[in-house]
Amino acid sequence: MRIRIPSRRKWAPLLVMFAVAGSLLSATAGTVQAETSRDRASSSARLIDFYEFRPRHADRMCLDVAHASVAHAADVVQGTCWGGTNQHWQWIQVAAGVYEIRAQHSDMCLDVAHASPAHGANVVQGRCTSGNNQHWRFIDQGNGFFELRPAHTNNKCLDVAHASTAHGADVIQANCSRGTNQQWRRL
Repeated sequence: MRIRIPSRRKWAPLLVMFAVAGSLLSATAGTVQAETSRDRASSSARLIDFYEFRPRHADRMCLDVAHASVAHAADVVQGTCWGGTNQHWQWIQVAAGVYEIRAQHSDMCLDVAHASPAHGANVVQGRCTSGNNQHWRFIDQGNGFFELRPAHTNNKCLDVAHASTAHGADVIQANCSRGTNQQWRRL
């Protein structure tokens, strides 16, 4: 059996096509590799956006979603800092000087329950709804501390109830008093 090999003239277009295809594959691989590196870099940057919030009166404590719950309306408390994602929060600007504060582990918002304007209203994590009871203003108190004020009230602050230093102490909305249990810092 005799195998017939086409002349070089017939192979030339195929060789050019394979060379171009190889260049495209190589360029595409470089683009994919660059995109993967960029995705990794932006993923790392996102991790930096999460912070602990610590009250001034009890610096070893953190703003904490109790029991690392992912449920809507789970209680927010002051808990001993341990680095859990239920103690890491991200703030996202929704208007000039107004932010949503989201828990890393659940992507739910820091929320004044039932949009209550009352002193002593409970603070929970809730599905983000863009309600003013989930929007917060950071009011500078100096030395790296600030008050967190919900946008639906004018004179209420995020507060550790009764200035407790205990693990599990309730976090509420209370009349602003400039108390150290109402001053927070981000770490």
